[in-house]
Amino acid sequence: MSIDSRRGALQGPFVRWADVAEPRDGIVVQAVRIAEGWVYMMEPQQGYVVREQVHASEQVVQVVEGSLRLQVGADERLLTRDDIAVVPIGTYHRGLVTTPSRIFELNTPADPKNLFDPALGAKAIQYPRAGATLRTANGQVLGPFARWPRVAGGAVKNLFADRVHVQQVTVAPGTEAAGTNAGTVVVQPLSGSVRLRLGAAEQVIDSGWVAIATAGTAWAVSCPDGAELLEVRFLPQGPGAALTGLLAGLRRQLGRV
Repeated sequence: MSIDSRRGALQGPFVRWADVAEPRDGIVVQAVRIAEGWVYMMEPQQGYVVREQVHASEQVVQVVEGSLRLQVGADERLLTRDDIAVVPIGTYHRGLVTTPSRIFELNTPADPKNLFDPALGAKAIQYPRAGATLRTANGQVLGPFARWPRVAGGAVKNLFADRVHVQQVTVAPGTEAAGTNAGTVVVQPLSGSVRLRLGAAEQVIDSGWVAIATAGTAWAVSCPDGAELLEVRFLPQGPGAALTGLLAGLRRQLGRV
C-alpha cells in the first residue's frame, strides 16, 4: 500500500495527523495521499474563510470538532459532528469556520485544483459536469447534506454518492469483531478510541489518527469503552460500475447483505 504526505512516503496503514501537520496562515493542514485521492485533517481558526471553489473531484466533509458553515451549490448548512456533507464533482462551494475546528476531508480522485473562475460564476458549462449528491441505500436523494441519526448501541449508518460510500459506525462498548476488506477503506475516529489491527500492524487510534487499508486486508477491532467512527469506502468506477451498484441494491432490498 502506498501512502504519501507532502513530505514524502509514509509507513502505513496508520497515520498520526500531528506527524504530517503543515501550519499555514489561519489553518493547519494535515494531508496524506492514497491511490484513490487525498485525505485531509484541517484545523482552521475561527473566522477562516473557505474561498469559492469548484473541483473535478468529489469531496467528503465531516466536522470532527467545532463547526463550519458550508454552501454547496444553492444549499447551505451549519455543520457539526452530527452532519455529513458531500460536494459533488463540478459543484460550486464556499464556507466560513464559525469556531476553532478540526475538519476531516477526502477528495477523490486526486485532483485538488480549484477550477472556479469569478468571470464564469457559480455555474458554467466550462466546469466539469455536476455529480450526484448524497442518497440512502434505497435510493432516496438527500442533497449535499445529511444529519447522522443518533442510535443507542452498535449501529451502522450508510450513505452513498457518486464515488464513495460513507458510514458512521457507532461501536458499542465491549465490541470485538474481525473480517477482511472488500475494497480500500479510510477510518477516521470521531469520538472515543478503538484498537485496530490491519494485517500485521496494530494501533490504538482516536481522532488524532487515521487508518487506511486496501482491498484484501484482514482486520480486527476491539473497543472496551465505545466509539464513533467515520468510514469511507470507494465505489467501483468504469463500465461495470452501474451493474455492480444495481446488483448490490437488489441484494440489499432482498435482505441478502
